Amino acid sequence: MPLDGVTVEIGEGGEVALGGPTLMRGYRGDPVATAAALAGGRLRTGDAGHLDAAARLHVAGRIAEVIVSGGVKVWPGPLEAVLREHPGVADVAVTGAPDPEWGERVVAVVVPADPARPPTLEELRDHAGARAGRHRAPRELRIVDALPRTALGKLRRGRLGP
Repeated sequence: MPLDGVTVEIGEGGEVALGGPTLMRGYRGDPVATAAALAGGRLRTGDAGHLDAAARLHVAGRIAEVIVSGGVKVWPGPLEAVLREHPGVADVAVTGAPDPEWGERVVAVVVPADPARPPTLEELRDHAGARAGRHRAPRELRIVDALPRTALGKLRRGRLGP
């Protein structure tokens, strides 16, 4: 729910825009970025979301992170949560990679719970398909020892590769 005096709007492409007295004045020394971020007096957040009937904001994720595969939007966060439920997965990140047929394909970058027996792509596709829909299931699997994270533990998606 927005704070008193804060407005929440859903703009083009489902982007969340905020208005009110708590907004930043701009980016220091960068009037071009400021103009883009504060278009129309609203802060364009870069997040996609929707408002429900009670005016609660539900954020789907960062617009820049959405994977469009065969015309279907796949948000990494919810799919990562589903894949983390698989017993063979210790950690996971979902990213997109160029695909000549689908536009992008969903890639699961997995740290296996047991490195001697990592999950297979088909196991993960079956698991994700049953919970999130087969159209959102990964089409590629990359097994890694660790995911790139910041000092605070936040995933560095830009370092996952195409």
